[in-house]
Amino acid sequence: MPCKFRHSLLLLLLLVACGPDREPEKPVSPWPGYTPGQTLGALSSALEQDDLYGFFKGLLPPEKLLRWRARWQGWQQQTVPPETAQAYRERVARWQSPDAEATLVEELTPQLRKFQQQLPRLLDVLHASIVAGLSQGNDPLAASAEPLIRIIDRLFLWARNTDFANPVLLRQSVHEIGAMLRDVNLPTLADVKALSFEQALDRSSRVWLSVLRILSIYNIDVKEFLSSMQVSHEEVHGAQARVMVRLDIFGVRHSLDVGLGQRGQRWYLDSVLQGFVPSPSLDERMGEKHRREP
Repeated sequence: MPCKFRHSLLLLLLLVACGPDREPEKPVSPWPGYTPGQTLGALSSALEQDDLYGFFKGLLPPEKLLRWRARWQGWQQQTVPPETAQAYRERVARWQSPDAEATLVEELTPQLRKFQQQLPRLLDVLHASIVAGLSQGNDPLAASAEPLIRIIDRLFLWARNTDFANPVLLRQSVHEIGAMLRDVNLPTLADVKALSFEQALDRSSRVWLSVLRILSIYNIDVKEFLSSMQVSHEEVHGAQARVMVRLDIFGVRHSLDVGLGQRGQRWYLDSVLQGFVPSPSLDERMGEKHRREP
């Protein structure tokens, strides 16, 4: 991937924890008592509503959230090299400049053209790696390997046939990133580091919305996928459950067999629970006093 374009994507991903100010409305442990199927539906609805705060609070057990918080706080304590802080500040300012669309489209177009020449080989390698991973019997997604591979095939076909350097689409994408950065209003890394973990998690929705809008520009409607999800079958055996989910992706109906495990009163995806050891004391530490910060 072209270096400057890769830097722009990294900037977008870094800001995924930042968005417009709003008071958190979701509890730390949403959906206690939900069935496995209802849990999947709630996760999908949170993404549909651009609520990454609620999504991650519902997706991750308290232990994993605490690890996320510790990593964020550890990063806050690190000293940022002056050149890194300056590069961040300059990139943010450039994407918001009055001539950003014209200059960045002109600069990114040849880089994207070169990237698209390399894309088929990259997709071949990725496809082989993903298919091999899904085919492993101990993978929590192995039960849905065949339909997942069909979805991946369609996604890669879209990637092969999409002209990412189309000047009209690229200009719209640059405009959207600039608008997001203006809404986020974090011109320096010091501003980013000043966010608490809870604020960073809560403020992710604006960047998520930009990601969806850019995908929509290139003909992928993620919310259409999410809204089509239906639970067709659910089996619960003690603390384990299998849920059959149907959804439309690229105009094709797919069925996925999703595994979940129960911890306390909540259900979590098997893929999230790998290596997870329950600890009531940590659950208590995720209580009300840690949920919001002034």
